[in-house]
Amino acid sequence: MQQKPCSRTNKIAAVMKNKGVKTYSAYMSFPSDTGESSYIEEYTFWGYSELLDFVNNSEFDIIHCSNTPDVLVNLLMHSNKKVIHDCHDVRTLEKRDVHHLEKFLEYLANRQAGGCLYPTEQLRDIIIHRYGTDIEKTLVVGNYPLNSFSRIKKYQKHKASLIFPQNFRFTIYSI
Repeated sequence: MQQKPCSRTNKIAAVMKNKGVKTYSAYMSFPSDTGESSYIEEYTFWGYSELLDFVNNSEFDIIHCSNTPDVLVNLLMHSNKKVIHDCHDVRTLEKRDVHHLEKFLEYLANRQAGGCLYPTEQLRDIIIHRYGTDIEKTLVVGNYPLNSFSRIKKYQKHKASLIFPQNFRFTIYSI
């Protein structure tokens, strides 16, 4: 579940699907933009109550929900399913002016979800220190490229240089 499936969500789904797990995508804005879908089926939702009803009436065992914003994680924690919070974009670390509601939703998601995934140990440790998240409910899953990327042909890098005419002048403006 995500507003729009991101590359991390798609990679996790691809790995799970490769291991024989049936994966589905539910989103609120746009579908996954992967060429070959990692999902058996994708669902679009236009309202929170529709999404919550769908999850409650589904046969899913676990809901993987990515953050930013943490609204969906907090909504789905009220479902009858176990919700895993994939916290890989921490708003309070990225922005200076974070609305108190965003801070509160981030706090709840990291404290109350059935489990939490983090891309690095450092980020997990910051969240544990900040919100008191139970370390036993956490797992670090790095952002690594899929093995399928290893089949891509690698090209040798070439140095490029720009050649300007002798009297060429340019000015750089900053706004």
